Amino acid sequence: YKLAPKEIEELDKFLDKNLKKKFIRLLKSPMASSFFFIEKKDRKLCSCQDY
Repeated sequence: YKLAPKEIEELDKFLDKNLKKKFIRLLKSPMASSFFFIEKKDRKLCSCQDY
């Protein structure tokens, strides 16, 4: 999915935070899962992964 600049910024924050906590890790694989955002009623972005 194409991401808007605001979404890219949120994605970078999400990745940094979760890499530091070791909830996720970097992989070099041809397989991947989709990642996108849903805007909540309070205008904040909620991350969604499609496995």
